[in-house]
Amino acid sequence: MEGDVNWEKCLICGAKRFGEALRCIRSSRRHNEEEQLEVYAQIHRNIHLLWDKGIPLPSVSMPKTLTAKSMFDNSGKWHDYCRSKYSDSKVQLLLQSHQNKEPEPEPEPASQAPKRSRSNYDNQLCIFCQVVKQGVSGPETLHEVTTIEFGTKH
Repeated sequence: MEGDVNWEKCLICGAKRFGEALRCIRSSRRHNEEEQLEVYAQIHRNIHLLWDKGIPLPSVSMPKTLTAKSMFDNSGKWHDYCRSKYSDSKVQLLLQSHQNKEPEPEPEPASQAPKRSRSNYDNQLCIFCQVVKQGVSGPETLHEVTTIEFGTKH
C-alpha cells in the first residue's frame, strides 16, 4: 500500500544507505511532468512484468499495490544502481534467461521408443534382422565386428 512506503528511502530496495545518493526524476529540469511520469511508469511496468512471470526479485521491497502515479505524486526516489537493474534492456535479458531455464515440455509417452534391457538380449539372434542364423553345425558364430566405437577388427 501507498501508506507502507517511506518516501525518503529508495522506492526499489527500500533503503537509504549512507553515501549513496537518492535520485528523484521530479527534481530534473530537463524533463516535463509527462516525461517524469513515464519514467515512474517504466520502473513500475518492468518490475511488475518480472513479478508476473514469477521471477523472484529479492532486492525489491516496493509494494505490489504501488502505482506509477502515486510514485510520481510523492516524488519517489531511487538509487541509480537500483534503477539500472530494472531498465528495459536488463529486464529483457532477465526474461530471456528465465525462459531458457524453464524446462521443456515432456514428450508424449507414445512417441518414445521402448527401452530395452540387456537381460532381454538373445545372443542367438542377429542384431540386425532378429533371425536365428543356422549353420551346418548349429547357430552361426559371429567372427568379426565393426562399429565406430569397437574399431575395425575385434
